[in-house]
Amino acid sequence: MYTVYLDNNLLFYPGDPDKIILNSKLDQALNECGTFDFDIPYDHPLYNSFELRKSMITVYKDDVEVFNGEVRELTPNMDFTKHVYAVGELAFLFDSIQPQAKYQNATPLSLFTAMLNQHNAQVEARKKFILGMVTVTDPNNSLYRFTNYEDTLTAMREKMCDKLNGFLRIRKVNGTRYLDLVRLQDYGNVCEQEIEFGENLLDYSCDENAQSIATAVLPLGARQETSVVEGLDAYLTIKNATSTPAHSVHPSGSDYIYNSAAVGRFGYVKVVKHWDNITLPNNLIAAADNWLTDAQYATMTLEVTAFDESLINASVESYEIGDYITANAEPFGMHTQFPVQKKTTYLTEPEKNNVVLGSTMQKSYTKQASEAVALVEEQIPEESSLLEAAKQNAINILEGTEGGYLVFGFNNRDQIDSLSIMNAATEATATKKWVWNLGGFGYLYRNQISDNWTNLGLAMTMDGAIVADFITTGSMSATRIRGGVLYLGGSQQGAYKNGSLSIYDSSDHLIGSWSTAGISVKSGTITLGNKQAYNDNNDGVYVGSNGIGLGKNKFTVTNVGHLYASDADITGKITATSGSFAGSLSAATGTFAGSLSAAGGTFAGNLSAAGGTFKGSLQAADGTFTGQLSAATGSFSGQVTASSGQVGEFTINSPSGKLSVGDAELSRYRMSCGNAGNGIVHLLGNSDDRDARYGMIQLSNSGNWEGHTCLAGIRIYGNGKVESYDGNGNVEWTRYLSNIPQG
Repeated sequence: MYTVYLDNNLLFYPGDPDKIILNSKLDQALNECGTFDFDIPYDHPLYNSFELRKSMITVYKDDVEVFNGEVRELTPNMDFTKHVYAVGELAFLFDSIQPQAKYQNATPLSLFTAMLNQHNAQVEARKKFILGMVTVTDPNNSLYRFTNYEDTLTAMREKMCDKLNGFLRIRKVNGTRYLDLVRLQDYGNVCEQEIEFGENLLDYSCDENAQSIATAVLPLGARQETSVVEGLDAYLTIKNATSTPAHSVHPSGSDYIYNSAAVGRFGYVKVVKHWDNITLPNNLIAAADNWLTDAQYATMTLEVTAFDESLINASVESYEIGDYITANAEPFGMHTQFPVQKKTTYLTEPEKNNVVLGSTMQKSYTKQASEAVALVEEQIPEESSLLEAAKQNAINILEGTEGGYLVFGFNNRDQIDSLSIMNAATEATATKKWVWNLGGFGYLYRNQISDNWTNLGLAMTMDGAIVADFITTGSMSATRIRGGVLYLGGSQQGAYKNGSLSIYDSSDHLIGSWSTAGISVKSGTITLGNKQAYNDNNDGVYVGSNGIGLGKNKFTVTNVGHLYASDADITGKITATSGSFAGSLSAATGTFAGSLSAAGGTFAGNLSAAGGTFKGSLQAADGTFTGQLSAATGSFSGQVTASSGQVGEFTINSPSGKLSVGDAELSRYRMSCGNAGNGIVHLLGNSDDRDARYGMIQLSNSGNWEGHTCLAGIRIYGNGKVESYDGNGNVEWTRYLSNIPQG
């Protein structure tokens, strides 16, 4: 029996002439706000008691609230009745705005909490919701979402419901309104009242997905090694299956099964289905039988007009949104469970009631106008509050889950050996259950494809094992942890932004740590590959307090600063006290206080060393050697200074370049040797002086060509001219060699 209240005042009661409403219809759907509309007679005592966006309409079924909503429209009719339209209280979420924000590495619980806190901060008390249970999950438990001035209901549905297959559910406990975000299997129960063609089913219609219903199936299993037809793959078939399908017919020796009732009505509609992981014929025929009678209807949507037997029998469960209902459709050969995704209830005309069953949800929503409100920023809970949030969510789930059936299991001596709590009275119709026996306890839910209890949510077994998708704990002690991914740290808004990994020795001294600041090793070694010491002959990498080693002694650095490399190509500066290179040494610049030895070398900049031996070519822009410099060949674009050296060939290409050895100097056009007082020899190769354009030899006590001085000496020019100079640099006499042509 349905009753209706307006602001806690009785509005409708069946059989009471003063409490009559007309044409009443209640529409409910998953993730919808729900609506309730009706006409009220002009002589009703509460005819003038409605206030738009303030009055609340509440509908009860047998004293259980099934709808609570706000009056949004009042429309007078020609017969003086008034049409009333109310929208469910989920529409309160339309009245708040989510600000521009980025949520990164958020959990479903933390993101849902943040959005709900934003809503509650912007609306009055009667529109607030208490955080309920959150059972939706993300594979990585790390959501990345933006909000950008959407109303809260749209933001929750688009960023959480649609992407995480979640459903918003309002739940009332002792007058307190909770908002849950749950998976479909957690939304309702398995309704024991089934829908039967020919019994309580009055009418039905199917969407277009039902047009592809098959009446026979040819199942193919795992790929086989040998093929009957060359060039084509062979698969496991059911020709040799020995088991009998539960709901279908398997002609002897055939490779298909069919549903006799469906074939009788529609004829043979045969399809091929693959199960690549099935390797046994009996398992393959069982999977095909289940698909033909159940799984193929997974995307089918049925809109049915069915009489709700709970209206005349209080012991029969009614159809509620989110419940799973078993539909038996003999014409289709169908026996499967569908969730109730939509329900229309006529309070005074139950024969018109209809429900929409199906797993493909049509998520269309009508937005309501929302008021401008002040925005209050609310952060996602950080790591210090994550554990408390997880604990509270667990409490909400435990306290907020209602109903269930306690079923005992018996052994072959009729002794109780297990107990189960299920969402249906029998295991055949249940879709989720808790099982507790001597082996342990666990939560299971049915696989909708195989119809087996193959999905495990949580288990604790007698061998000490815990199996779970998510574990939230304050501290954990373990001798060994095995896993695929260890996630530490994150962004500023992440749930674990300060994650770190620390390792201690037996004396509680920190060996090393890995945090968002980097990797720090206080003691011990780091090894990669087979390397156990920095200087061993094994492949790998070794980093320790005594040195660093790479490969089979290819590169080592000791803790006292010794560097060894089998080969080097250096584009920057090298500074060292000494060096030995068996191969080629290439660098931009280098400074060596000791000896530098190499087969060859190239320096783009300055090369400085005490001594050096080069078996190949030495090239540098400039160089200074205080010891011996030996090289097969060499090229210097700047100045080379050395105390001694062995050079096979030396070339100076620069016009201003010169070679100095003691008191001797060799440049591009001249050579000078000796010093003042001990005699000087100048050899000039070319000059702008007319007499010296073919060269000149000067033998004197002192003087230089640049200053054109010759003291106590003689000059012999290439044109045959000979001059003698006194001690003051004056020409004493001039002669010409007659056998040298003039000019």
